[in-house]
Amino acid sequence: MSMRLAAAALVVLAVAACSTSSAETQTTATVRAALAAFPEIPQLDSRYYDRFPTTAKAGWSRSTFFPVGTFLSSVRSRAALDHDRALGLNTYYTLTDNSNTALLDGSGFSAVLGAPFGRRVPGLAGSFLGDELDMRGGPGNAPVGPGGVQAVQPCLQSGQKCGYSALAASKKQAGATPGAVQWANYGKGVAYWETDQEAAAFVNGFTDVVSTDVYWYTDPAVCDEAANSRGLPRDQCRRAGNYGALIDRERALDRTDGREQPILAVVETGAPGDGWATIRPEQMAGAVMSSVIHGARGVVYFDHNFGGSCRAEHGLRDCDPAMQTAVRTVDRQLQDMAPALNVPARAMSLGPGIDATVRTADGAVLLIAMIDPTTGPGSRTFHLPSTMRGWRISAPYENRSITRTGADSFTDTFAQESSYHVYRIQP
Repeated sequence: MSMRLAAAALVVLAVAACSTSSAETQTTATVRAALAAFPEIPQLDSRYYDRFPTTAKAGWSRSTFFPVGTFLSSVRSRAALDHDRALGLNTYYTLTDNSNTALLDGSGFSAVLGAPFGRRVPGLAGSFLGDELDMRGGPGNAPVGPGGVQAVQPCLQSGQKCGYSALAASKKQAGATPGAVQWANYGKGVAYWETDQEAAAFVNGFTDVVSTDVYWYTDPAVCDEAANSRGLPRDQCRRAGNYGALIDRERALDRTDGREQPILAVVETGAPGDGWATIRPEQMAGAVMSSVIHGARGVVYFDHNFGGSCRAEHGLRDCDPAMQTAVRTVDRQLQDMAPALNVPARAMSLGPGIDATVRTADGAVLLIAMIDPTTGPGSRTFHLPSTMRGWRISAPYENRSITRTGADSFTDTFAQESSYHVYRIQP
């Protein structure tokens, strides 16, 4: 190519780039104007993680990152790590003591770990303070026993309540890794056993990231407990929407001190207990998406199968190919939607019987929708603002276009209580 032709080609490329950039800017402005009447729902964005050197270094503050991983896995081979990566996982929420943490170096995985790992671990994103100390220790400051926070009964004496003091001790120990984000997971105590004041003390007193596990689909006792503790009708217990409701519960507790922190969803992928039910793939997917609709900022999969037909330390490695496929699909969607999930949602009423979140990214409106969990499956009619009139509607993960049923409405079907649809609405 001659110098003259090369120069001309560069001019054409530059003009094309400017035109594309200008069109993208105009589309973004159009979307912003269409949503101007709908206020943002206050929510932390991914820049929260810039406050902590470990998560900043691990890339958690990127708009394209959404933490998804398993709880207490073991990583002893590259094959195991490669399998987990293929599932779409990017985080280990604690590892077993026999894990080879050197394998994490350059792997793209982050790790949130407790002692004895500390700063020696490649990809260390944070410290884990303890699991379900609201249940094992209870709301109180009694002395901690010699077994510490890892003991089944962490209190010095049986019958005492030492959950707060156990977490304080764990937090002090975690201080040996300065600048690390600190995470604790709670259980039924925070979810519904304890008073709001007792639960709020757990959620607000110790952590930078928080989660609570209740296995709505599989726990044989949870429906009776929730009915007695919070009046949840038994016929509405085993529903995906309760995972989202739990995120709401945690956020309400978290905001009582005026300081907000990200909330992670915890979802089972098998049978967490002996004699428990086994969650189905579509239920897992619905539980994750309901949590995301309600503002979960990451996902922790509990994939230990202590019951069911396939008992395994790692159900997502050793059991149920259908569940592995479902997790892979959900994780791919979460990473694809990360730029929208990492910014605040918009407050918008879409119609009766709908549970949804409205977000923006890439010059489009992203709508993740399920049914209101107090209602049954079936068709739902979505009412959009007139500012989106004439915009194209698609369900990109289902490879289909949506035809409007009115100038500002469309109708779609939700076959099961756990069904979800992701819509992209663009000028």
